[in-house]
Amino acid sequence: VNIVPHGDQDKAADFVAPLRSGESETVEYVGVHRRRDGSRYKVEGQIQLSREETPNVIIAVFQDVTEKKKAEKKLQEQQEVLEELLHTRAQELGKTEQYLQSTMRQLEHQKYALDAHSIVAVTDLHGRITYANQKFTDLSGYNQEELLGKTHAIVNSGHHPRSFFAELWRTVLRGDVWKGQIKNRAKDGVLYWVDSTIVPLHGDDEKVSGFVAIRTDITERKEQEIALEIAKEAAEASSVAKSAFLANMSHEIRTPMNGVLGMAELLLGTDLTEVQRFQVDAILRSGESLIMIIDDVLDLSKVEAGKLLIAKEPFDLEKLTQQAAAVLAPQAAKKTLALIIRYAEDAPRHMLGDAARVRQILVNLIGNAIKFTSEGHVLIEVEVDRDFRSGSALRILVEDTGIGIKPDKLSHIFDAFTQADSTVTRKFGGTGLGLAISRQLVD
Repeated sequence: VNIVPHGDQDKAADFVAPLRSGESETVEYVGVHRRRDGSRYKVEGQIQLSREETPNVIIAVFQDVTEKKKAEKKLQEQQEVLEELLHTRAQELGKTEQYLQSTMRQLEHQKYALDAHSIVAVTDLHGRITYANQKFTDLSGYNQEELLGKTHAIVNSGHHPRSFFAELWRTVLRGDVWKGQIKNRAKDGVLYWVDSTIVPLHGDDEKVSGFVAIRTDITERKEQEIALEIAKEAAEASSVAKSAFLANMSHEIRTPMNGVLGMAELLLGTDLTEVQRFQVDAILRSGESLIMIIDDVLDLSKVEAGKLLIAKEPFDLEKLTQQAAAVLAPQAAKKTLALIIRYAEDAPRHMLGDAARVRQILVNLIGNAIKFTSEGHVLIEVEVDRDFRSGSALRILVEDTGIGIKPDKLSHIFDAFTQADSTVTRKFGGTGLGLAISRQLVD
């Protein structure tokens, strides 16, 4: 934001909006940035979002295209002049190789030819080069004598399949303009990329008689795109490694913790003073809370590492909903909250899936609702979702009369380790993992 001028900040934010909303994970960026001295320059690039990291990682690559834009504008103007001159003179004199060479040389001497950013070549109907400008010779390393009479196979890098060039030829031979990116090889073996436009030339009989190829060197931009892709792959690999580590560590921590809880329960069964019983009970409650956190981290890391298995077994959804509510009923009773289940009469009960994970989602959502509700009710409603495709799906709603969520926070509440307001963490507790796990289980 600091490098975007005030008048363009809303426009810049619009490019990031699809990443935040989840509509896209890659956006093309075009904008104006501001240097430290206040001067402005135009940029193009890509912004990618890696959701594998927590928090999410945004990778952005920008390129200063100020001079490029000026060159493209001049290129367009000069190309229009070139095409108009070729069309007019062709009607008058006929389209011959000698005329094409003469016209192109005249245009270059008169400064109508494309500027130093443009690679220009004219070929006959068979693709043999009849004209090559200085930029072509400079970039390819071949001189005029080496290029004239040859085809563009002289700079073929072998990167593209034959079908690529077959489609190119089909397009231009039927009289259409072809546009695309080509990877070429210079005389010294150096590879370079060009953004190419090939325009067919027509003779008096309206048949294609040759071609004009106008290209721009985009090697630097392609290298940046490759670097961006490598950085994205590295970030995703790091995320997978992190998730695998968390899954392993969570399991290793849970094992000794179960031993602590087991011994605490045994200790409660012995003769203890009131103070000792209170202290052991505190150990037990704290340990159970820690186990819940470990389970959340373990589930989250399993999902991210792709190691969570989903069962496919028959179960009774209505009974499962009642069981999930029963587990949390004591918490609701302590706060004098009404815990209501409304199961629609036309909603089917018998399902095929992972009952344990459905129960986990329900417990997370119901527990979350109870946590943030001080008075009123928590409603669990199961109904047929008639707006969902064929209308055979079920919708499970959990509604509460609690503190609510600010509209600008709704898009973040399902992010791992995130709560709508940081102050609620201190007041209500929690790790911010419950809703994230629920969302991933549903997905």
